[in-house]
Amino acid sequence: RLRLVHGNTSFGIYKDEFAPTKLFADIRLIPELNEASRLEDGALRVAAGIDYNALIAELGAQMKLHCCDETSSLAAVQFMARRTAGRIVRNAASLGGNTMLVLAHMAAGSGEPFPSDALTALAATGARVVYLHLDGAGKFHQHVNSVAELVQRVLDHPTLLDEIVLRAFLLALPAENQVVLAQKVALREVNAHSIVNACTALTFGDGAAVDQAALVFGGIAPYPWHASATEAALRGQT
Repeated sequence: RLRLVHGNTSFGIYKDEFAPTKLFADIRLIPELNEASRLEDGALRVAAGIDYNALIAELGAQMKLHCCDETSSLAAVQFMARRTAGRIVRNAASLGGNTMLVLAHMAAGSGEPFPSDALTALAATGARVVYLHLDGAGKFHQHVNSVAELVQRVLDHPTLLDEIVLRAFLLALPAENQVVLAQKVALREVNAHSIVNACTALTFGDGAAVDQAALVFGGIAPYPWHASATEAALRGQT
């Protein structure tokens, strides 16, 4: 069995998955997975290979550039990234690897679900995932999906996990009249998986009425779960 590895931090969580592996393919030095962050199509593009500490620093720089406060979309993602693991793990763990841990443990019988903090915030703030899909003829095709769309694709076709490589993330820039709040409940401040996490994003229109609402929870389902009925009920409320 072939296993793609980057920081290989999942060994501390899913040790039993490593025994069947016959070949480890280190993808850390692939240039396309380590491109410099940049603004693209009204979003902040970060490479899938970016480690957590580099992500935290990049988000901090962008928050200063865009004069963000603690209730912005970038601040929510940074909060979740800072609350993930400890510094040693954050120096190695990648955003793409963290996302793949969620996708790989959603199906029944695939192991304990992985309650990613960052992916909850990315889902709530409308982030998109850029990935390559290997077709039957051995050719790669690039796709861009929202977090929810990618989750649904993998739920519908679990074998897709063996055919894709995450390349980058398009993080939503702060929007006017938007308030975003990220929350995490765990046994410790850091170095502890979430018991439950959440990210709420509310965009207000005229008269302070809620125009758009996203309420996403982690640790409830094996993927970032939208409270869709509550989201619908909030729209138009003041």
